[in-house]
Amino acid sequence: MDLGEERWRSTVGFGPAGFEAYARLRVVPDPLWPGQCATERAPADDAMPEDEQVELLLHVLLAQTPPQEVHVAVWDGWGEDLSALPGVDEGWLAGVARRYRVRRQPRDELLEQGFGDLTPAFVWPQDRSWCFAFDVDPHWAGIGGSRESVTAALAIPGLDVVETDRDAEQPHYL
Repeated sequence: MDLGEERWRSTVGFGPAGFEAYARLRVVPDPLWPGQCATERAPADDAMPEDEQVELLLHVLLAQTPPQEVHVAVWDGWGEDLSALPGVDEGWLAGVARRYRVRRQPRDELLEQGFGDLTPAFVWPQDRSWCFAFDVDPHWAGIGGSRESVTAALAIPGLDVVETDRDAEQPHYL
């Protein structure tokens, strides 16, 4: 896959273009000023841990998805044996700066088992009605999908989810 750097950044942040709506799950609040370092801003003391935020968001998205196969892509940079992940191995997905192991398994199995210790980089159902994307660099995860999917994400209590324009420059830390 050769998307070019600019297109790669959008895809790794939100999944593919063409969804009706997009949002960001801010696992750390946005920077207060341009050029702010990530070490100068931390989650609130009572903030839900990152893995729990991701798990909750994905549970809501999966629960509103009809039973079907779901694809999960995990970044190979975690240093784990990705061949041991649950589901059917679908091989590798490679981009400009990352490589992912893709697995496929039934939605209900994922709802029951969760995602384990490795935060997925991408999750999408077989019907491609939505896509969750979480690169290792930004302080947020992206969601692309139908208006209903994004509205459901925005309504999750305890999560900091904001609607966004996929093509706009997103807040970032240095």
